[in-house]
Amino acid sequence: MGHKIAIRVKPLKQWSDVSNATRHGKREDPAKHVDRVRTHLNQHWRSMTDPKNPEKRRLFPQAEPVDIAEAFRDLAQHRGAKWRKGAIVGTEMLFIASPGFFGPPGPRRDEKARRWAEDCLRAVMKRYPRQIAAARLDLDETTPHFSVFMLPTYRKEYAGTERKSTRKPRLTISHNQTFGTPESLSALQDWAAEAMQEAGHALERGEPKATKGPDHTTPAEGRRRLQEAEGAARGIRKAAEAEAAQIVSQALSEAEAIRQKAFPMEVRKLREENTDLKRKITAWEGFRDLTREVLRSILPEALFERFRSQMNERWATDPRNPDRRAPDPPPRPAPGSSFSP
Repeated sequence: MGHKIAIRVKPLKQWSDVSNATRHGKREDPAKHVDRVRTHLNQHWRSMTDPKNPEKRRLFPQAEPVDIAEAFRDLAQHRGAKWRKGAIVGTEMLFIASPGFFGPPGPRRDEKARRWAEDCLRAVMKRYPRQIAAARLDLDETTPHFSVFMLPTYRKEYAGTERKSTRKPRLTISHNQTFGTPESLSALQDWAAEAMQEAGHALERGEPKATKGPDHTTPAEGRRRLQEAEGAARGIRKAAEAEAAQIVSQALSEAEAIRQKAFPMEVRKLREENTDLKRKITAWEGFRDLTREVLRSILPEALFERFRSQMNERWATDPRNPDRRAPDPPPRPAPGSSFSP
């Protein structure tokens, strides 16, 4: 199965949505899926007046994240485009590709993502000339993706049914006029695959919704579903571990029961001997402590300490002591000296 490319079209309905897009580009929002160590690798573009030809505009690379609202207003003013009251402010086109297309993490993947983003940008500028306000390549998330922020425009004509209108045509910003039908969005997916193949990228169109069913999953929704799936997997794993532990415990209990059933007399005898041994040890420890208390009460302290020291020393080498130490060897005669028993 080949690698896929798809475009998600998101209307920025209010200026607050535009501000949120700017905050996300500047990484001022609390996005948990962002690797802040790699944020400096992200790339940014903005539409600006061409110094060599003030009548034209070009997309210039930017060192810092772009203020999308400022870029929208600047482009609208340059083109003389107007927003209708209550209309959608602008559009974000999100280009995404299969993770395997970019390869394993590293400099080669980043460079491939940059070439891919530049080809996406050239293609979208050709399809929607003079409508792109800004763009951003995100390399600090799990999979590289490319966002294009645009002001989709059309020339609104005023034509009366009975008499010709005197009002001049006006360049109007309208998301719905460009992306308002399922057919237009489906054609956009076909175009993206064709454009990438023409640019030399081994990418093909994703499976149409008519085949796989409707899916309006956003990246945030996708991450939420992934987290839910991971949580469910952890729950299943814990339940399996608990069940395995219960099975092991039950097996050990059954094995012990079988052993006791097979050797009942031996087990009973060993238990009785163990109980008797514990009782004798307890009695001996009590007798030892009592002897120590009596001796301490009738002997002076210095004499008691001498007695205790001698007892410990003799017991340390006594043959009846299972932990006895070997007695010190007799001193060896000095060289040249005689020795007689």
